[in-house]
Amino acid sequence: MRKVIVHGFYLFAFLFSLGGLWLTNGGYLYVAKHFYPLEFHAQVLASSREFNLDPLFVTTVIREESRFRPLIRSSKGAVGLMQLLPSTAAWGAQIIPIRGFRVEQLDDPAVNIRIGCWYLSYLWKQFGCGEMVLAAYNGGEGNASKWHNPERLSFPETQEYLRRGKATYGMYRKLYGSKAPPILWIKPIPLATESL
Repeated sequence: MRKVIVHGFYLFAFLFSLGGLWLTNGGYLYVAKHFYPLEFHAQVLASSREFNLDPLFVTTVIREESRFRPLIRSSKGAVGLMQLLPSTAAWGAQIIPIRGFRVEQLDDPAVNIRIGCWYLSYLWKQFGCGEMVLAAYNGGEGNASKWHNPERLSFPETQEYLRRGKATYGMYRKLYGSKAPPILWIKPIPLATESL
């Protein structure tokens, strides 16, 4: 599987290097959109609106978590498109609310995306910047609370996830545009006011 991804990346890089030639006749966009699709777009749009998220950010998380495979399971027990842990999903289903929620419902893209969007929205409220939201989504909210900023990430997997997530989001914005303002990746530092 990894070889296929690597070879796909090299093919994409080669076609990307042809730039102007492909861009003029739409070939570049066609190939790029193949690698960065908008699958489950209706569900993503609905849940993104409900939880006030950029749909391209949500699509980025789905792509990085599951590559758009709704029935995927991780070795740690995460389920579905947005790779939700059953405990997180049950918590989200209580708050949203989704009455009579069962873990098996996470195989349903609409349910998985809705709870995943709720969780992303929750993390935005906790951390306030894209880097820490992705770090918390991948490495856990508790760990992200200890890290405080992306420079302190202690898990190499989370560092790589953050790098890939930022690149993927940038590519989605480049290919599809967005009515949403760009993600604030770094939390702004409040400026001290000086009295003159």
